[in-house]
Amino acid sequence: MADPTKWDWADAVAGGLMGILTGMATVYGWFSTKICTVHDRIDQVHERVGVHATHIAVLTAHHEANLQFQERIDTALTALNRKTDDQTNILLELKRRH
Repeated sequence: MADPTKWDWADAVAGGLMGILTGMATVYGWFSTKICTVHDRIDQVHERVGVHATHIAVLTAHHEANLQFQERIDTALTALNRKTDDQTNILLELKRRH
């Protein structure tokens, strides 16, 4: 019969190698899952950044339009105030004459 002790070291080495391979495969699978999750989150953030950039551009355009509208209102009010002041001065001058 064959001596069973002579195969003990081969079994131990084979078991160690299988343990190492299994460990490497497990770690690779775990890291690849985590990396995929991180990449998915990065993609989601990029999508949100794009949406936010669009919203910011729209809000900026609205803000600029509002500023222009307010400037037109200020210009019109200034002109109206000038006309009112001129009319008041004319009325005061007419009152002084009479």
